Amino acid sequence: MNSFITLFLLTELVFKLRIAYSTDTDFIEVEIERSELNYQHFLAVCCSELGLNSKYVERLRKLPNTRLRKDRDVQRLQDFQVTIHFLY
Repeated sequence: MNSFITLFLLTELVFKLRIAYSTDTDFIEVEIERSELNYQHFLAVCCSELGLNSKYVERLRKLPNTRLRKDRDVQRLQDFQVTIHFLY
């Protein structure tokens, strides 16, 4: 495997996101550096990508039914494993 691709796979995680109960049911993919993966940074990056103001986000939810509440919850997420719903 190309060393650049290997490094990319080791340093970034990709998440599928969408706004819960929106008329737009499409997901977007967002990449976040593993070294920067904490709840506040995750929320800020995802809100930026979705065009949301983070102070109006009610909760983050890993589908099908798990709330993300703190750094450790976010740090357990795995590449392409999860779909995040933003309740806005």
